[in-house]
Amino acid sequence: MKNFKAKFMGFIKNISEGVIFGNFVATVIFQIFCVFLALIGEPDFFNITAFYLALDVVVIISAIFVHLQKSGSIHKIDADIIGNNFIGFGKKSRNFRKAVEDFFNENFPKAVDELKDIEEKYNLSDSENGVLCFYIARCYHIMRYYTHAMNYYEKAEKFGFSHHFFMLFKANCIGDSGDTEKALDIYNMYLKPDDEYFIYIKTNIGKMYLENRQPEKALKWYLEAVEEKLNYATALGGCSLAYLMLGDNENSKKYYQYAIINNIEDLDGFKDYYKEISEGLPLKKRK
Repeated sequence: MKNFKAKFMGFIKNISEGVIFGNFVATVIFQIFCVFLALIGEPDFFNITAFYLALDVVVIISAIFVHLQKSGSIHKIDADIIGNNFIGFGKKSRNFRKAVEDFFNENFPKAVDELKDIEEKYNLSDSENGVLCFYIARCYHIMRYYTHAMNYYEKAEKFGFSHHFFMLFKANCIGDSGDTEKALDIYNMYLKPDDEYFIYIKTNIGKMYLENRQPEKALKWYLEAVEEKLNYATALGGCSLAYLMLGDNENSKKYYQYAIINNIEDLDGFKDYYKEISEGLPLKKRK
């Protein structure tokens, strides 16, 4: 349903731009025809030409509005990340917006190809390179190419890309690749009650240990999060999964129900993960 919605909205955007462009071309052709008729002795066509000239102005303004709406929607989503980069009307900026749009539509292979094409073709500023490398890293990370992801996280950092959440993505990637000690060192930087991401850190650490098949350590962090009511529903779900890995079915079922009652996010994903563990299926890495 989500993919259908994304494709449908993309279709509507393309239709809107196509209609505007088609009207503009048709209007210009008709104007040229009117001028020709006027020159051969049909002066009334000057008035028609003037009318369509005014219409041209409206069409151009509409096209600019559609363009700004389309580009603005991406910048609103990740305004802090993109900043003042890639905001022009040139091909470089248009290609970047298309790539980021594919990223948000979860078409990660296509997005990474488009972003790397920009990296190769254009002479970018350090600021633009930093933003570009960050999105390439995110694509690789989500696709579970952790080595490639870390290379691009580090490149983004070298180009001066910085944001308070940036190290969290690095920690997550390092943890996913199996280096839990190094990841934990980074996570500890955020374990301060006044930090804006504090409520998510303990469940992130729990997830890291769960993904690396260390349920005892995962459970410790999830239980702390439950006790402190940090990212509460996710923490309850994590406890359920950790207990299940440990073979404690009674506690696992109890926390399973608690997680559902408290409206855990991505309920289907949680149920699938629970089923994989309970049925002894090969476990998949989670996003």
